[in-house]
Amino acid sequence: MTTDQHNDIRTDIRLYIMELQRYLQAIQRDRTGNTDIAVDGVFGPHTDREVRQIQQEEGLPVDGVVDQNTWNAIVRLAEQAAQKNAVPLGLTVFRQGQPPLQEGDAGEDVFILQAVLRTLANHYRDLPRATEPTGRYDAATATLVKAIQQRSGLPETGRTDRLTWDAIARLYDERRYE
Repeated sequence: MTTDQHNDIRTDIRLYIMELQRYLQAIQRDRTGNTDIAVDGVFGPHTDREVRQIQQEEGLPVDGVVDQNTWNAIVRLAEQAAQKNAVPLGLTVFRQGQPPLQEGDAGEDVFILQAVLRTLANHYRDLPRATEPTGRYDAATATLVKAIQQRSGLPETGRTDRLTWDAIARLYDERRYE
């Protein structure tokens, strides 16, 4: 097989149909919560029905043929579904090379840390109570951080390094499932 033949629709049509079916699954799951399209590389009745439905909705000729316009519409709809259903980005307080937050520090990152700590303290009864966020890393913040470090099996330094922030973030995410 030459390079020109690799992934050529004339020789690998099953691969292209499977890619089409994955896109159709994403669109159908987004719309209905489930799918009846199998990723089997066979352009069967379920695949045909979904292609025709998309063609109708997109104002394209309803012929079941996946031409360039139909393909572009399917890819666009699948990308929209993926974006809509993607896991939200996590909040990154620690950037590469940033030193740990510690007593005496002040600023936006400390404020965010304190807001998260306050939520955790209100949720987990074994943590000390937290005050309103001030943006100043004070003794109360360090005490709460130490309690989380102890709970997480980390050295109790009272400083918020990346490992401590990760432990805080995990606790924050877990609280929704308890």
